[in-house]
Amino acid sequence: MKESLMFNAVDVTAGQTSTPLALGDLTTYSIHVEFSDNSISGDLKLQVKNVDAGTWIDLPGSTQAVAAGVAHMWNTEGAGYELVRAVWTYTAGAGTMSAFGIIKENQIKGA
Repeated sequence: MKESLMFNAVDVTAGQTSTPLALGDLTTYSIHVEFSDNSISGDLKLQVKNVDAGTWIDLPGSTQAVAAGVAHMWNTEGAGYELVRAVWTYTAGAGTMSAFGIIKENQIKGA
């Protein structure tokens, strides 16, 4: 298992892009985002790309609306790309957010 801090108490009143989570050969990951205040609202989405590609692409279906500073989680299996990052778009409120990514290797029991 690999853990990575993607956002470290960043200001939510501006658009933010996280540090990329490098998946390597692993295909299962989760990203957990937490907010410091319940007045925060905006949108979160994931962007993905392969290392040698130059353009980040929005991951279809990954956009999550944030209201009342509620924490969010993506849990993904079968990722076929090498890098993933979170993107924040601000709407209202003040405070900070942090995001943590975890990459896991799929283990087959009994093998």
